[in-house]
Amino acid sequence: EQHTTLWQWGWVSWMAGSLSLLLFCLLLLDYIPSHPLKHFAIAVIAIGVVPDISAEILYAFALPKFTTVPVHYVLLEHIAQLLTGIFANGAYCLGGLILNVLLWRNKTLPRAVVLFGLPSWLIGFGLSAAVIVDDMALAVPFTAISMVWNVLWMLLMGVVIFPHPNKYAVTAHAH
Repeated sequence: EQHTTLWQWGWVSWMAGSLSLLLFCLLLLDYIPSHPLKHFAIAVIAIGVVPDISAEILYAFALPKFTTVPVHYVLLEHIAQLLTGIFANGAYCLGGLILNVLLWRNKTLPRAVVLFGLPSWLIGFGLSAAVIVDDMALAVPFTAISMVWNVLWMLLMGVVIFPHPNKYAVTAHAH
């Protein structure tokens, strides 16, 4: 029982991570000049939250109920992998890559900080590709590297860019 509760709280933290990624990307909007793809990218990321949280609900609450029924367990686990690994992660990476590239249009942003984010999305596409070909041994390192890289970029943005909206936000340069 205690193990199941810890398992569930672990997946709840992943759900919070999904929402945190969306929030981070929403914060990026203030630093991206006007472009038609700007809001499309956010919509794609927001859409990705749905299969991600759905998968995490399966992992957290459905799978523990089917540990004694291997056929159901394997099927649910596979569905969850497809939801999070292909649909959610693919949406996050597509939307995130678009936003990251659009950040380049803000000439006030330090180029190195903008470029630092790109590998996160590209490595994330590798994760989705690994799930598509059902190679979980390959998906694990892609997951680890893309997550760490993304968190480091978020931290970098949070330390270098976000504290200085008057210097870097596009609205600060509109006047």
